[in-house]
Amino acid sequence: MAKIYHDRRMLKWLPFQSLTEQGKDILELLDQQYSITQPSLSEDQYSAMQYRFEEAFARQETITIHYLQAHQKRSLKGMILSADVTHGLIVLNTGTVAVKTIIDLT
Repeated sequence: MAKIYHDRRMLKWLPFQSLTEQGKDILELLDQQYSITQPSLSEDQYSAMQYRFEEAFARQETITIHYLQAHQKRSLKGMILSADVTHGLIVLNTGTVAVKTIIDLT
């Protein structure tokens, strides 16, 4: 009868976690590798996003906002409650997003 393979999961990787400095450096490298910079949007993209925002606000539709936070792409889905022009924020029923971090609206 064949022996069934038993995965040791994290046990086999524990020796690599013994040096804390090395672990921190590896995490920093991974963060840098997957970090995203804020793209520059054209006037056409701004006007298309503004039209989609106004349409969703007027019809009280659910909208998905894609934005950057700490160099990572995030999404927030909900209905638009208000827009805070003074502070540059869009308030949804599920959270708040800064306008300058928005990448796309769907």
